[in-house]
Amino acid sequence: MSLEDDFHYNLGCWVKKHLVHESYFDDILAEADMKEKTLTEVIVEGRGNDCEKILNYYPGVIPVILIPDNEFNDMVFSLPEFFECPIMYVAWHSLSSPTKFIVKSLKDGDMLGVDTQGYEYARYKAFVCEVVNITQVENINE
Repeated sequence: MSLEDDFHYNLGCWVKKHLVHESYFDDILAEADMKEKTLTEVIVEGRGNDCEKILNYYPGVIPVILIPDNEFNDMVFSLPEFFECPIMYVAWHSLSSPTKFIVKSLKDGDMLGVDTQGYEYARYKAFVCEVVNITQVENINE
């Protein structure tokens, strides 16, 4: 069991590939820095409560791929072709190209759910609304 297997991920609704227009990238990044929030927190705030329809993913069901900040930003803003994010692409292939997975920023731990629908590129994304440490919850309930 890996460290990531101790966590349960709650994701908001899956949204289509292009959510944020390129002209807003710099403003959103600046707002995240100014408010000391993650990139996805700022985008979710701007969209209203996208976490009303929560999808639950349990340990071992959805893999987590750690990627550098520049690749993470590209995934959040535009879901580019995977080969345009080489570190993410290699990690994704090493996991046997899962249909659904989470990318996690090495910079600040920000996370984004990705769904390929069986294709070789991302078709949908979902913001990670909550991460629950299952081990801690189990210890509290005992």
